[in-house]
Amino acid sequence: IILADKIYRLIKDLSKTTSTRTFNEIQIDCDWTASTSKNYFILLRYIKLLSKVNISATIRLHQVKYFNKTGVPPVDRGLLMCYNMGNLKKPATTNSILETSELKKYTGNLSSYPLTLDVALPLFEWKVLFRHNIYKGLIKNIQADIFTASFSRKNEHRIEILKDTILSGYDLKKGDMIRNEESNIAEIMATAEEISKHLKNSHLRVSLYHLDSVTLNKFKTNELENIYRIFH
Repeated sequence: IILADKIYRLIKDLSKTTSTRTFNEIQIDCDWTASTSKNYFILLRYIKLLSKVNISATIRLHQVKYFNKTGVPPVDRGLLMCYNMGNLKKPATTNSILETSELKKYTGNLSSYPLTLDVALPLFEWKVLFRHNIYKGLIKNIQADIFTASFSRKNEHRIEILKDTILSGYDLKKGDMIRNEESNIAEIMATAEEISKHLKNSHLRVSLYHLDSVTLNKFKTNELENIYRIFH
């Protein structure tokens, strides 16, 4: 209850800095597991008790597929995170952010999931760094065209570093392999179509992550509008 109280007080303080100064829903983000669900669900109940507003929680695809094991959070509704579904740290993965073929492995229980679900879809991109076939981390906010032929070799999804290079603060070594991952509009639309077939919520909210000027400039307005049309 101490943590719940601290979270609620922080949210109240933050709300005072907004124009409305009030809120009618609190959303909690946590990638819980079967072993951590008990304590997490207790936390959610206390936040609900203290705040007296609707509580929602982010829901990962694996938590839907295995909800009999991981449990269902005691909240008013969930936000289904339809991204980061592949094995990020596996070199052979094509795109860990979004692959419709991978998504379909998790949708079998979607229509029977006990919570009302909203949907979050990705717009972001990143690059995944491997050294000696071992995952070393993410490279963000670097465009693919900065990897020139003077120090790299590129194919459709991968970049091989040909000599030691420092690039925008990243220390790259000869032989490093970088996998380029992005949220392709065709995959986003295919994911939206697949998810919409299973959801029972007819008044869902659709979130796009994340929204900033750099990300939004990569998509046309009609492309974003078409995503919403699939659900409404």
